[in-house]
Amino acid sequence: MATQPKTYTAPHAVYVDNRLYAAGEPFTTAAVKGEKWEHVDAGEKAAAEAASKTITVQPSLEDLDIAALRALAAEKSVNSTGLSKKDLIAAIKAADDPHL
Repeated sequence: MATQPKTYTAPHAVYVDNRLYAAGEPFTTAAVKGEKWEHVDAGEKAAAEAASKTITVQPSLEDLDIAALRALAAEKSVNSTGLSKKDLIAAIKAADDPHL
């Protein structure tokens, strides 16, 4: 008699059923339970999947405060010294323009 599939998570990557699952990612399998696998119910599975999704919405540059703009400018190697918020936004946008 075949074992019924169950959903698990693990604190480490798991390769099962010809697929690699990242640590913490829920997976469903009929395979024998592995070491440190934790059984999860449908609600816990849905919550874990929702938590693992990356939010890709980026705020408008105009909505960021000056400190956040300076941090973003530093990531893009833009010198923010003495720039106003308006000029800082323009410099960040210019750094993102591959035609300059």
